Amino acid sequence: MDCSGTGLNMNSICDPDDVDPVVKQVDKESGMSILPWEGLRKFRVARKEYENTKRDICSFYLIPEDEEPIPPYYAGQYLTFELQLPGEPRPIVRCHHLSDSPTLRDHYRVTIKRMDAPANAPKGTPPGLCSTYFHNMLEVGDSVEARTPDGRFFLDESSDRPIVLIAGGIGMTALVSMMNWLVASESRREVWFVYGVRNRDEHAMFELLERVAQDNSNIHLIVVYSRPTAACRKGTDYNVQGHVSVDLIKSLVPTAACDFYICGPPPMMDALTNGLEEWGVSPSDIHFEAFGPATVKKSKRPVETAGMGPLFAGGEEAASKNVQFTTYHPTSLFEGEWRTILSYVHLPEFLSDVEADRRRVLQDAGDDGRATQSLAKVSIQRGAEIVAVPRLDGCRFNPPRASVLWIEDLHRFEFRVQSHRQLPGFESGMAVNGTVEFYVGPVLVAETKIWAHLVDKDNLLEPSAQQPERSTTTNFQSVFVAHAHDDVPIIEVLEGAYRALGMNFLRDVHVLRSGERWNQALLDKIEEADIFQLCWSSAAQMSPYVEQEWRHALSLGRESFIRPCYWQRPMPDTPAELVEFHFQYLDLQVPGANALAAAPTSVTFARSGVTISWDSSCDSLLEFGELNGICIPSGCRAGRCGTCVTQILSGAVEYLAPPAIEPDPGFCNLCISVPKGNVEIDA
Repeated sequence: MDCSGTGLNMNSICDPDDVDPVVKQVDKESGMSILPWEGLRKFRVARKEYENTKRDICSFYLIPEDEEPIPPYYAGQYLTFELQLPGEPRPIVRCHHLSDSPTLRDHYRVTIKRMDAPANAPKGTPPGLCSTYFHNMLEVGDSVEARTPDGRFFLDESSDRPIVLIAGGIGMTALVSMMNWLVASESRREVWFVYGVRNRDEHAMFELLERVAQDNSNIHLIVVYSRPTAACRKGTDYNVQGHVSVDLIKSLVPTAACDFYICGPPPMMDALTNGLEEWGVSPSDIHFEAFGPATVKKSKRPVETAGMGPLFAGGEEAASKNVQFTTYHPTSLFEGEWRTILSYVHLPEFLSDVEADRRRVLQDAGDDGRATQSLAKVSIQRGAEIVAVPRLDGCRFNPPRASVLWIEDLHRFEFRVQSHRQLPGFESGMAVNGTVEFYVGPVLVAETKIWAHLVDKDNLLEPSAQQPERSTTTNFQSVFVAHAHDDVPIIEVLEGAYRALGMNFLRDVHVLRSGERWNQALLDKIEEADIFQLCWSSAAQMSPYVEQEWRHALSLGRESFIRPCYWQRPMPDTPAELVEFHFQYLDLQVPGANALAAAPTSVTFARSGVTISWDSSCDSLLEFGELNGICIPSGCRAGRCGTCVTQILSGAVEYLAPPAIEPDPGFCNLCISVPKGNVEIDA
């Protein structure tokens, strides 16, 4: 492949004396003088090997057709394939991690998961092009073309510190390469390999991982199943049920002084990298690479925030990163009797002050103080208004909601609660569950669980006394938002609020490739989220895509998962399936589309002769061009492969993440860039 004129600054087209020092180091250590090849090179499939019982993960062993030696690489790097698929007008470019030890010099191995269209997707939804080609069409003896190994996510072989390898799903391939290199080089470094996957059917390389852990006392394997089936055996197939979290890592690894390598879906990456830094891990010790359609960590893009008040006031120094919520409540309620509920927002070091205040207030109120305590932590800017809303079936509250400005280190919300048989949900003798919800602007940042036995006034037998208890709930890390396209102005305000609070905001424009509205990636993102935010409007009411999303969220059967909100009055009618849900009104002053477009940024595609106002709902210039009918070659869509590198004729762009290969001056990777003012590009 001729790369001249593309703007790429690749090792493969450089003078040998200017080769990347990473490549030079590998060559020196291996004792080989094999440099990266130029352009594309043909490889023959020597072997296919399925790696899981579901048979949707397959390893492909590749040997060069020219029978010349292949250059070494660092464990964690990838191959970039260019595939000419039947019926496709241009080559498809994809990057796949090398999954074997770099010490093996006779072949490369890539391990690929087949991405099928989900069973409940609309008719005609295509499966993953590249993965389907590899699995269904590529046989032993067939050829593929690939570029030389590349990537900035790789194992530091010179370090002697302990290593923590954290993998989510198919992200384990790069980390298996690292593990295999450590075994082959007889490294004695302590290694924790933490692997999160749904269940045994999707558990890849089961025998290999077990064998390596058994044969190497310094390698500790921890397998986490998020959805084990009845056939999955805890202690044999997996160790922990749930999701990979920082709390789990802290329980396994005795020190934060390790090298951390993480590869998985973006929500997992964001939660882990932020949590590890809070634990005290230096950012320079956290190495990560995400996979999937959104393979880069997006920067926080500014959005219109009218009507959001003090939420965005102040800088980083004004944020309290561990704001804690504590609630005390009675565990029995006699009909008609008023009792006290106390909720506190405070810093963790003020918990003893909270306890003292709780005892004083409840004693003054004549309450017996029997209560449970729930804890949640979140990051909130100083000066933000925090609103508390209690909810408990069969009960009413005075006041129904309360608010404070997060200025001091401790604030108290005081509610009076009364149960009554005429209120919805009242059932004498039964325990009812509820929550105290905490909002910053329109964002639900945390909730504490409350419960009580309801006792009618004719029944004098009160439930047995409950000792004070403490339960901990996690704050919400990620939110999937389901919305209609016409509601983008509202959604961007919500997105700004969530991101200002450090929460991961998932939208289909972020998690799906252009042209795909419903696929496995979208299903995964809904299932990985802590909250499914259903943005209800007249447009959402008519959208078949919104309906598909809320129906899938409903099918998961997760308690308190679906959180509907609305802003139009009267609220548009809701389907029967959603009647039981509480719809939160968003009191937002959101500019309309005309206000948002008052001073539009223009993007000129010079070669196509088109100038269009930039749409900030698009995730990149590449996506924006494709949505407007501009044909732009693309591949990895993550700034890795260089396929979409394009010359900037005037103006400037802003990168959402650093490109793996820096283009020449005056060029940019369209897949990871957005315009910085008016811009003209050669496309």
